[in-house]
Amino acid sequence: MRSVAPTFTIREEAVGATRVVAIDGEVDLATAGRFKEAMGRALDGDVTGLVVDLEGVSFSDASIVDPLLDSLETLRGRDGHMAAVCCGEKAVRRLLEVTGLEAVIPLTSNRAEALERVGQPG
Repeated sequence: MRSVAPTFTIREEAVGATRVVAIDGEVDLATAGRFKEAMGRALDGDVTGLVVDLEGVSFSDASIVDPLLDSLETLRGRDGHMAAVCCGEKAVRRLLEVTGLEAVIPLTSNRAEALERVGQPG
């Protein structure tokens, strides 16, 4: 019997000096590399704001943590800001709370609020 890998997609867009990385599917060991690469691409150039839209994430293990923290550190070095949209799966929000990420990356309920938090009108 052949197993089917869960769907995993990344959408990237620019909103002024802010980049939005939207993830759909599962973030785990199998997809963490693609997530990390997308976060790196999002910070190319003079980006000062990053919104990570996790609304479509159906599952995440702890492999989501390091790319988020690395991106936050990069942005802080540029006097930038980061926010995460997290109104999808409750378990994903709980993971970010348990790991302490919500203390350093604001969690918002929608993309417009996240864009506002990083200084870009939504």
